[in-house]
Amino acid sequence: LTFALTCFSISFYDVFCIGLYNVSSSEIGVKWQRAQVIALAMASINFIWFVSDYTKQTSKKWVKVLSVCYAVAGLIILTDRGELTYSFQPAIKKISLLFGLEVTYFEMVPGPITDITSLLGILIFGYSLLASIRLYKSGEERKAIPLFAAIVVIFIGVFNDTAVASGFFQFVYLIEYAFFALVFVMAYSLSTEIVRSLEYREALQKSEERYRFITENVADVIYTTDLKFRFTY
Repeated sequence: LTFALTCFSISFYDVFCIGLYNVSSSEIGVKWQRAQVIALAMASINFIWFVSDYTKQTSKKWVKVLSVCYAVAGLIILTDRGELTYSFQPAIKKISLLFGLEVTYFEMVPGPITDITSLLGILIFGYSLLASIRLYKSGEERKAIPLFAAIVVIFIGVFNDTAVASGFFQFVYLIEYAFFALVFVMAYSLSTEIVRSLEYREALQKSEERYRFITENVADVIYTTDLKFRFTY
């Protein structure tokens, strides 16, 4: 369920990306930016709960703390019309690509709340990375490696977008493509786990049917007792 909700939130974020990339002014673009950050907050909350479920974390303290922080930040972004989320200073980026292609982003300069959500994103990355390492060390390498790979891809996307937004270098935003990679990798891992679980269940059912057939058709008497010699079968 938490993975499905993560995918659902990511779909909203990608739609808002399409909206931002097709505007012609920063005044319109900032509306899509706000929607992006709200969707990103939803996706981050769902993702950290998914990581907690997937890695079977017993303690939910940090998950709850980060979720509440992201929820508060998302609520502020939803209601803010001042400069807490985004300033009124345009930040137009023209990115030159190969073959003479050019991409223009019409945005506004981020405000303090948006910067805080970026910091929370770093904390979620750290939590997810540690959870995947613990899962690997516990002997669940098959489950841990896809999660670790997905987290690395997300980190690359976030690092690239932060650098582009800050003006360190010119390139297109990558986080939406990193989200696609996350969905594909984890969907493959989860579907593999489901298939393997069904195979184990089928093998167990066949084993139970085999021994039930033997016990019901044998000529001798078969019985079991507990330590106090009370009949259990």
